[in-house]
Amino acid sequence: MSVIMETFSEKFKGQLKTLLQLWLEEKGEYEELHITPTNLLLSDAEKIVSVDFGTILNYDEPREMVHRCKIDLHHPTNYEYQRPNYLGGSEDELLRKLARMIRQTTFRQKSVHERLENYYYLGELLSLRGWTKRDYGILQEQVGQRFAKDAKKTARRVYELFAIRGVQYLTKVAYICPTRLTKMSEEEFYDELLPEA
Repeated sequence: MSVIMETFSEKFKGQLKTLLQLWLEEKGEYEELHITPTNLLLSDAEKIVSVDFGTILNYDEPREMVHRCKIDLHHPTNYEYQRPNYLGGSEDELLRKLARMIRQTTFRQKSVHERLENYYYLGELLSLRGWTKRDYGILQEQVGQRFAKDAKKTARRVYELFAIRGVQYLTKVAYICPTRLTKMSEEEFYDELLPEA
């Protein structure tokens, strides 16, 4: 590899390789690809198309996200699933315990499967109790008013998605995570992803 390429990180070189492979597969009629300090230029014999970096960097892939989540739902599952030990106690105690767990500073360091599992059981409990204002108040008391809304939404979506197939399916996902489920619009989640479950 040339001396110039040695100045770039392995991550950059890997991403550049991916970009070039995709370019060769999808370039269509375009003959050249140029990257300037502010734009991406695509050209063929008759025209040049310029796309500014802002447009590219702000591009969100909601369809891709939903598509990858759908694929994730079809992974083989672990049928030897065991419910976690922390699920004991009264319903009120469990609600407080689950809420405290998702609010811990170490929660995001847990595996995605552990986080999904925690939200699943929070969603299951809230669902069994009818998504009451009282329970939402307990949730707010444990995690704070601002975070409670997202926690409730995430718990509902994780529970609804995995209750149909079984909680064991969340142990094998590779792409689905609480953040992605929360970010989806109502249409993406309820009209596109949930029917796949």
